[in-house]
Amino acid sequence: MAKGFTNVNNVRQSDIHKIDLTLDDMKALIGQVGNTGGTSTTGTIMAKLNKLLTDWTITRAGKIDTIHTNASNLNTRLTSTRAGYLDKLTNLGAANDTGGTSTTGTAMAKMNKLLTDFTTTRAGYLDKLANLGATGDTGGSATAGTVMAKLNKLLTDWTGTRAGYINTINTNAARLTSTRAGYIDKLANLGATGDTGGSATAGTIMAKLNKLLTDYTSTRAGYLDKLGKGYFIKSLQWGYVSLEPSDSITRDLEIAPVNAGTSLLYADPTLETDYKTSCLYEWKVRLYDTKITQWGDLTPVDSLYNYYFLGFRYVIIEFSKG
Repeated sequence: MAKGFTNVNNVRQSDIHKIDLTLDDMKALIGQVGNTGGTSTTGTIMAKLNKLLTDWTITRAGKIDTIHTNASNLNTRLTSTRAGYLDKLTNLGAANDTGGTSTTGTAMAKMNKLLTDFTTTRAGYLDKLANLGATGDTGGSATAGTVMAKLNKLLTDWTGTRAGYINTINTNAARLTSTRAGYIDKLANLGATGDTGGSATAGTIMAKLNKLLTDYTSTRAGYLDKLGKGYFIKSLQWGYVSLEPSDSITRDLEIAPVNAGTSLLYADPTLETDYKTSCLYEWKVRLYDTKITQWGDLTPVDSLYNYYFLGFRYVIIEFSKG
């Protein structure tokens, strides 16, 4: 740089020398027109400006224009509603927020609550969703296969014929009346294998059978064996005959064939009375091989019939020699 002399009051020659040095430093800092290598930490001013001019393409300039345009529209686009949305970002909370529930807490607090509750056990439950399987899975059984495989097995086995069985069950269900349901309830009277306390008036069927088995000793079995050496019961039948008016002096009741000579007839009158005379009829019965014959009693003169037959119950025991 050219140096000269200037008459400046109160300025020493040494001060002028320092100014010359400062100007040289400034010249070096500004650099030359073609300087390169400018960065944020190195290079002359010219090198840095050249770097900026190199990087400042038309495309990037267009982006600045777009930013300018959008900034101009910002006031229009950022409505009070949208500004409210931005305010809600405070609901995100901090990383260690707690107290999250379905109704309170920041988003971080809620997520921390979920992470705390989502134990490995519960994660295992989600893993079991793999057991659902795929639509076409096969090989389902009572002990193997995915849910889909089991469903597909059921659908394969569920034929139209078997579906018809269900319809039949539904139709027949009407037969199970409350009365018949009561019969089923009586199955409880069967009891359990070890029931005790059976008698002629109390106890389950099992209790009664156990009582009989207990009483049926070998000694008593011997008594039954001895019965085989004499007479034993060959057949047993019983029934009931109702009161009946008739013009015939006898009436016959057909029975299952027996040997009347080795049979016993037990007849028990029902003590029915005539609705007109209120008198008890005399009666007589006799057993034959295929029938019971009953003799009637004369009726009062004002009756429409000549005879009345008293009703009775009967038991016939036929014996046979062993």
